[in-house]
Amino acid sequence: MKATQSGDLIIIPNCQIIIPNAEFPAGGRRPIKMTSLPEVTDTKTAVYNNEGIIGRSFPLYTYSHSADRQISMQIHFFVVKQNCGTLDCYQCAECNLASLRAIQSAVYPREGKNGTPYKPPAICVLKCGDLIAKGKWVCAALQSYSVKFPTDVAWDYHNTLCPYRFDVDTSWLIMYSSEDLPYSKHIVKLGTR
Repeated sequence: MKATQSGDLIIIPNCQIIIPNAEFPAGGRRPIKMTSLPEVTDTKTAVYNNEGIIGRSFPLYTYSHSADRQISMQIHFFVVKQNCGTLDCYQCAECNLASLRAIQSAVYPREGKNGTPYKPPAICVLKCGDLIAKGKWVCAALQSYSVKFPTDVAWDYHNTLCPYRFDVDTSWLIMYSSEDLPYSKHIVKLGTR
C-alpha cells in the first residue's frame, strides 16, 4: 500500500478513534483518522495470590482475577499542506491541532446536567485494523496523554507554531460491558476482544 498519493498522505482504512462530544472549531464532530500506523502496545496481566502453607518450601498460588487491559498508542501527526480550511484533511497544522485537542478533551470531565456538577470523561471507541480486536471496535477510557512538540523539524512560523511532525502518546483503559466480558476461548479462536 502506498503511504502517499500525489504527495498527499493516504488515510488508513479501519484505523481511527472516535471521541464523543469533541466539537471541532469549524463545527461538528469527526473521527480521528490515521495517516501513519500508530505504535500499539497491548498489555494485560493475570493476578495470582500466594498462600503460605506451613512446611511447604514455596507458597501455593491461586488465581484471583485478571487485571485491566491497557492499550498504549503513539499517534503520529504530519503536516504536508497549508491550511485547508475544512478541518477534515488530517494533513494541515490546524487539522492536526484540532485532533490533538479532541484527544486532550477525553481526560477532562464533561459538564453536568440537572444539578450534577460534572459527568465523567467520555468513553471513546478505538479501531486499528485487527491489531486491537479482530473486526471490532473497542470501548476505551483515555487514562493519559503526552505530547512533545519537537524543535528539530520545520514548523508553521506565521500562525500556529505547530511542528510539521509530532507524536502523541496515549494510554487507554479498555472497557467491557458485563455481557461482553472476554474469556480465553474468544481470544484464541476468534481474536474478537
